[in-house]
Amino acid sequence: MGQAAKCNIAIFFNKDVETPLGLSSKTALQQAMLKQYYDTHPDAVGKPDITITEFETFGGTIELELYSTRSQNLDFQVDLLLEYLEQFDDIIEEVTKDKWIQN
Repeated sequence: MGQAAKCNIAIFFNKDVETPLGLSSKTALQQAMLKQYYDTHPDAVGKPDITITEFETFGGTIELELYSTRSQNLDFQVDLLLEYLEQFDDIIEEVTKDKWIQN
C-alpha cells in the first residue's frame, strides 16, 4: 500500500491580472484539471483521482493543497496541474510546490 502524500502549491500572478475562470475556485480548478486530462488522454477510461483539500485566493496569489493516499497519484495530480497552468505562462509569475509524504 502506498503512503499518503500532499503537496502545497502557490501560484503567483503578475500584477493587475484577473484570475482566469478555471482557477477561480476549488471546483473550477478540479473541473479544468479533469478536462485537461481527458483532452490529453482521449482513450482514458474512468475518472482520475484529483483531490484538492485546500484552496485560497488573495492578492494575486492562489494557494492550494493536493492530496492522495498514494504518492504516485499525487505526482500525477501535480504534473497535470502544471501541464494545465502552462497555458497561463504569460500571466503567471511563479509556481512553488512543497510535497509531504505522511508516515
